Amino acid sequence: MKINPVFKDTVGQRNAVTLLSESIASAKNDGEMMSPFFAQVAGGGKTHLLTRYLNGLKEVGVKTLFFSSPEEFREAGANWDSIINLITGNDRYAIGVDEAHLLENRKTIRLEKFKAFVMKALDKNNHKRTFSLDGQTTCSFNRKKGVICFGTNFPDMLDKSGALQSRFDLLELEAYSTDQLVDILQGMLVEAGFQAANEETLARIARCGRGTARPMEKIIGQIKMSRSASGDKKKTINREDVLQALLLKRMFPRGLTEHEIQMLNVCEVPRRDS
Repeated sequence: MKINPVFKDTVGQRNAVTLLSESIASAKNDGEMMSPFFAQVAGGGKTHLLTRYLNGLKEVGVKTLFFSSPEEFREAGANWDSIINLITGNDRYAIGVDEAHLLENRKTIRLEKFKAFVMKALDKNNHKRTFSLDGQTTCSFNRKKGVICFGTNFPDMLDKSGALQSRFDLLELEAYSTDQLVDILQGMLVEAGFQAANEETLARIARCGRGTARPMEKIIGQIKMSRSASGDKKKTINREDVLQALLLKRMFPRGLTEHEIQMLNVCEVPRRDS
């Protein structure tokens, strides 16, 4: 399967990228599309893949909406109206919601209504059928017309029973290898305005990731802030910069925080009988 160009800067996640590329190609041919559920820890790539997937669908004529959180359409307003207009219209559409677990954060009428819509829309028994959204509004859903994408690092907060997740195309993303984290880190450095670091410095930062990019983001962000605070215009970073950032962030090598170390210390490891 040819990988869609929207994923050209995606590191790793080859299985997910292949499946999403197939869905975009199918949409281009007016075929069925997948509704993915991205589940991974913070910094694991779910937002990146979700937004790239929506961009790919948009390029083949699918109208898209992306919300970084359900809070963006919790209250009445243009965002909520845009959802209603899409799901009750005749155009092909894709709705992406990141931090989807926040649907359970506040029990508002609109959040409950949206969650009910997702449950009904992705129920295979409702495929191509018209159903009521709220007693007044009716809509229909089929995989050739609509896509719903959720991203969350707390899937159990959203759906303890698993009933909602089972309706999606579940994509459990892989942890990044150290080499993959180095590749991601090089992009972060460029975006932050730094020059490429040497291999030792890159590896030192990447090892702090422990499979995700989030700790690396914090380290680069701290170095950038420290440089700005001191008026230092230097574009290179070295071992001392990394160690200072770890100290300020109260992080240890491998990205462990004081809180994580405390939790490890209080955990009781059962001993085997000799």
